[in-house]
Formats: sequence, C-alpha cells, structure tokens
Amino acid sequence: RPVEMLEGGARHRFFPELWDIRCDMTDRWGAEYGTVRDSISHPRQAKAG
Repeated sequence: RPVEMLEGGARHRFFPELWDIRCDMTDRWGAEYGTVRDSISHPRQAKAG
C-alpha cells in the first residue's frame, strides 16, 4: 500500500542540509507572523521637511 511505503520512507531523511535550511527559514518567518510590512505597491511618500 502507498501509505505503508510512505511510512517506511519517513524513517529516512533525504537531503538533510536542505531540510535544515527549510526549518531555519520557517522559524524565522514564523517569528515575524503578524508583522505588518509597508506595501510594495504603494510605497510611503517621504515627508517634506
């Protein structure tokens, strides 16, 4: 069964370096969850002073 094949494959970690990078990126992005960033389509105008 395909499920059993997937379960067996889950024991192996292919490309561990890529998974480490993915985990690091996910952690960094998750730490910024809810942060509101400036719009790239409507950049803020510099205030004249």
